[in-house]
Amino acid sequence: VIVNSPQFKTAFEFAVTVGDEVLVEQKAGPQSPFLFYGVLYSVASALGSGEASAAAVGDVAKVELDLLASNDFYSQRNYLEEQGKAVTVANLRSVPDHCPLVGSVSKTGLGSSAAMTTSFVACLLKVFDNADDTERVHRVSQVAHSVAQGKIGRGL
Repeated sequence: VIVNSPQFKTAFEFAVTVGDEVLVEQKAGPQSPFLFYGVLYSVASALGSGEASAAAVGDVAKVELDLLASNDFYSQRNYLEEQGKAVTVANLRSVPDHCPLVGSVSKTGLGSSAAMTTSFVACLLKVFDNADDTERVHRVSQVAHSVAQGKIGRGL
């Protein structure tokens, strides 16, 4: 599984082995427990659902996704300052969609890791077993996000 993140100018790569258990190894990119557990639990869910077999999941030789986040999840102050623009509502609205992030960027606290994990899991479940089950997407995402974060959501 390859995940490209043009906004962060990086890529992540995960190798998946399906046998008696599902094994995931991160091969490239900075550590991301949200992506790691998203891969692990999505593959395990696809296999456990009865909709996909280990052979079918193994037949998916390569999954490549582009991860793009709304500009609203990250502070765009550095981008505007680099452009010589003041931080105003009008200038924020002019920032190109999925703008590459400049320097150290603050999250806005709008649940970007949960949103990313859920979107990522939904894509993987669609690829591995053509799942459109929103309840399963929610449950797998919740488990992956909780394990990655070490708790059940912010403040719990």
